[in-house]
Amino acid sequence: MADLKISQLSSATTPLAGTEVVPIVQSGSTKKVAVSDIMNTQTGTWTATVTDGTTSVSGGTGWYIRVGKLVVCGISFYDKDLSGLSSSGLKVGGLPFANNGTYGNSSAIVCTLLLNTPVAAIVGGSNTYADMYSGSSGANLNAVTKASFADAAHASVQGTIIYYCA
Repeated sequence: MADLKISQLSSATTPLAGTEVVPIVQSGSTKKVAVSDIMNTQTGTWTATVTDGTTSVSGGTGWYIRVGKLVVCGISFYDKDLSGLSSSGLKVGGLPFANNGTYGNSSAIVCTLLLNTPVAAIVGGSNTYADMYSGSSGANLNAVTKASFADAAHASVQGTIIYYCA
């Protein structure tokens, strides 16, 4: 194989399984590495919560795809009782990876099902939660509280959160 050019090699069967091994040059030495380590792609599920910072309501479901440091995750938090939470700003908690604080605040968009109110979610610092804000076009954003829902006893939040992880 050492005497062949890359163009002379036969093509691999795709998609790759991630268990294949390829050579790389690291610190001047040729070493082997699994394709999965190069791709650094993960998928999975997570349990979403809505919290006021002290008390949490669980039972939300979510999925995620991580490619390198980029995380895209979906949330479905449907018909949950938030009436026991304080009047503080609400957060989506339980994100699958901590935010990479070096990129600053990472923005994301979430949409409440109830009243179809657009919500901006901000994942800041090294947190595993996103603060939720809402407001009309051209206005300042306000923290989402349980009073933001027409019926806090039957609140729903659904959407996608995109951020950079550590």
